[in-house]
Amino acid sequence: MAVSFRVAALCSAALLLGACGGGTTDPATVPASIRFASADTLFLNQGQTQAQPVTLADKNGNAVASSLVPVYSVVGTTITVSPTGVVTAVGPGLSTLVVTAGTLTASRTVGVYGHPAGFAMQSVVVQSRPYGLAVSGSLALVTQLDGRSVTKLNIAGAPTVVSQITVNDTPTGISVTPNGATAFVANQHDYSIGVIDVAAGQQTKKFPFQSTTFRTLVSRDGSRAYWTTSGGELTSYNVSTSAIISTRSGFGIANGLALGLGDSTLFVSSMDGTLSAVDVKSGALIRSVTIPNSTLQDVAVSPAGDEIYVADERGRLLIISPALGISTALSAPGAFGVAVSPDGTQLWVTQPTATMITVVDRATHTILKTITGLGWPRRVAFDRFGAAAVVTDEAGAVHVFR
Repeated sequence: MAVSFRVAALCSAALLLGACGGGTTDPATVPASIRFASADTLFLNQGQTQAQPVTLADKNGNAVASSLVPVYSVVGTTITVSPTGVVTAVGPGLSTLVVTAGTLTASRTVGVYGHPAGFAMQSVVVQSRPYGLAVSGSLALVTQLDGRSVTKLNIAGAPTVVSQITVNDTPTGISVTPNGATAFVANQHDYSIGVIDVAAGQQTKKFPFQSTTFRTLVSRDGSRAYWTTSGGELTSYNVSTSAIISTRSGFGIANGLALGLGDSTLFVSSMDGTLSAVDVKSGALIRSVTIPNSTLQDVAVSPAGDEIYVADERGRLLIISPALGISTALSAPGAFGVAVSPDGTQLWVTQPTATMITVVDRATHTILKTITGLGWPRRVAFDRFGAAAVVTDEAGAVHVFR
């Protein structure tokens, strides 16, 4: 009897393998794959945690019960994972979450939005007054006011000059599509917007205007670009068709551009003190406000769209509600450029006349750090996940903070 019981027990344990009593296993009950709830890239902010349970599925994709235990691991350094599959985001960048069960394996990419770990600075010399700035991946594009050129930089490690692209007179604002393929440069004193093929290193076309061009901005999905001029014009451009959609006027000396939550609203700041909110779909003006005694420069928006940040060159960082009412004004002498870290925790404000940068805690509106001893810092931008902050210094350098 004892022998019979042992055989029965072994048969039961080996049932999934079809090895007992000459029987066969129903393929529909055998795990054939491991599945995450979604195959899309998971995006987290630094410090966030999220459980990543998996399902064992048969060849038809149906969940099946199994004694196999999932084992989690990580390729990369930006996340950690517990034995039960709880992911913790520890630093900005990309990692891969891997799970195995028996001979089965599945993986999911995890992107972590963060901010520079500290304020260590690496610099590279860039001549001819570096000014405008756009970042895509490990590529930074920097306009040179006196050089009629755009410098390509590799910022993956210590910043290095890759090449220069010839454009037109006094290039100022610049933006680039998320895939890094196409850039738009404001050739201020050529009264034109240039379109750059980044890989070819050439300005391939330009669009003339009747007044000096100032700023350019690309939508998050790369489908549209927006341009401003000193004549108060706001132009919308279709990237895929290479055609202007519309040009509207009435925006003063339009100088700053930022998209709100979901890219549904475009905010335009003007050096004459006006901040406007524009409906992206219709192009209609939603509302505007004129701020007395101000010279508005850069504008940025919080990730949730609940705060707008405007650099007032007369000495303030303005924190404004979506209804365009000022809620707070922080002292920032000569405030010029402003950017929000990808995780939404920090504001970086450039102050050329004060030769410094101020870093603000976005939640508390308190100053975390002042970075002094710079030359003439103009624009600031982060790489996609926030591992690096890049700053153009008109005195002749580009700085990268990590």
